[in-house]
Amino acid sequence: MSKVRVEEINPVWSTISNPELIRDVFIFEAEFWRQGPYRKEPQTYKKSLLYNRNKFHTGHMARVLEILDRKDVESEAIINDYKVDAEKTEPNLIGKELRDYQQVALAGILEAKRGTWTAPTRSGKTPIMAAVIDCFNLTALIIVHTKDLYEQTKKELSEMLGVKIGEISQKIFDLQDVTVAMKQTLANRIEKGSVPKGFEKRWGIWSLMNVIMFQS
Repeated sequence: MSKVRVEEINPVWSTISNPELIRDVFIFEAEFWRQGPYRKEPQTYKKSLLYNRNKFHTGHMARVLEILDRKDVESEAIINDYKVDAEKTEPNLIGKELRDYQQVALAGILEAKRGTWTAPTRSGKTPIMAAVIDCFNLTALIIVHTKDLYEQTKKELSEMLGVKIGEISQKIFDLQDVTVAMKQTLANRIEKGSVPKGFEKRWGIWSLMNVIMFQS
């Protein structure tokens, strides 16, 4: 087998020349509720952490290299030294103090200075996200998938950061340093080319549902 090339394209995305080597490890089961004949019933389906066949989040780079090493596959890793220094280590959130486990999560992010961070549902991701934005003082795009989460995230970030929150929805396109976007609306706008030039490079922090990613 020829040497496998693993390349960091940017702080958010990386690629692997032979994705089949990690595909089985990058598949997981997700659950959703579907309306049955009498009530909603749980359903499971398989999801992959691989995108467009060979792309994965750069935060998984160490894991990918570990998998290849475990399979005795020779690899060539091209890694760029993208790191962002925080301006401060203690966030100043209005009316909110982080819980112990949230402080641990923030400390890990501050130490890593880059990568991808994930958290389970109901773990208080929005306060951590606000703390990260405050400490790094970076522009941030938060992408959500439901109307309720859209309104909730805007309200909480505005209260904790004390700034105007930008919006990307069907009726509103208002970019601010911290902006919340509906997933499908943003995808449609990007597909139609109705976002400003350089839009994707504008943001220092991306958050997609329960994932926070850094971009220089």
